[in-house]
Amino acid sequence: MDDRNFSVVTNFALDSFNLVKKIQKEINKKYNIHADNLFYVLTVYSNEGLNQEKIGEILWVNKSKVARTLNTLEDEGFVERRQDRSNRRQNNIYTTPKGKRVFNDTMDLYKKMLASVDADEFKSKLNGFVQASLSNN
Repeated sequence: MDDRNFSVVTNFALDSFNLVKKIQKEINKKYNIHADNLFYVLTVYSNEGLNQEKIGEILWVNKSKVARTLNTLEDEGFVERRQDRSNRRQNNIYTTPKGKRVFNDTMDLYKKMLASVDADEFKSKLNGFVQASLSNN
């Protein structure tokens, strides 16, 4: 990848990162949830009933980190563990009503922030990102 393509990819990634950080900041104000933990809640909501191991695979996190984070989220009322009916040694994870509100508020903020982005500019940046990412130069 040449310097120009690297710059296009980096700028798109930074724009995306900044959008995510703004959303995290707003959700943290309302729910006092750590930024990393927000991704767990969003992942659980999008995959209700997954076990801890699968959550770790999705988020690329080791089992002990998943267990610690889920303990915190359960204590704070965002998720709940339920014993798997077919494997009593395994717990499946579900969002609570509070976790569902976090998800819905996050999506509302995401839509609101995307609505303020110029569609043509976004398409142009996305196209540039894809082209630069696929370039072998």
